[in-house]
Amino acid sequence: MRGILAINLLMFGPLFAVMAYFTFLPPIVCTGLIFLNFSRLLS
Repeated sequence: MRGILAINLLMFGPLFAVMAYFTFLPPIVCTGLIFLNFSRLLS
């Protein structure tokens, strides 16, 4: 399970950075929440 969470973190982390640069607030908030949730589950 930790491997799947690590893969999701590796996908959603850079996606969050790209979306923060190119788009507006709701997608940034949603992607950031996904990233924070996965990182909290790993620790």
